[in-house]
Amino acid sequence: IPSRHLESEEQERVSADMRIRKSQHAVLSRKFVEVMTKYNEAQVDFRERSKGRIQRQLEITGKATTDDELEEMLESGNAAVFTAGIVDSGISKQALSEIEARHKDIVRLESSIKELHEMVLW
Repeated sequence: IPSRHLESEEQERVSADMRIRKSQHAVLSRKFVEVMTKYNEAQVDFRERSKGRIQRQLEITGKATTDDELEEMLESGNAAVFTAGIVDSGISKQALSEIEARHKDIVRLESSIKELHEMVLW
């Protein structure tokens, strides 16, 4: 009879341990989703601010674009779209470098957002 009592205690301990682990997993999973959501929001905000900067810089060069055109340029992933004709317009090389850097940032950001989205859906 004592061995049955020990087995019962062992099963209860394992059961309690499993409940604790499941509870911790649920809390950590929920926190992870919250953090990833905030991170995603920060990335989207950064993308929008960068997009606005690029659009303003393009307007300065006389290359005004619509929102749809800018989105299409961003989606193409080709920085040359942003720099075409800009050198001839007399814009400084520094501004040109900034435009290209912003574009690269946005492309990396979009890639990161896609990865996050896939992770959360996993």
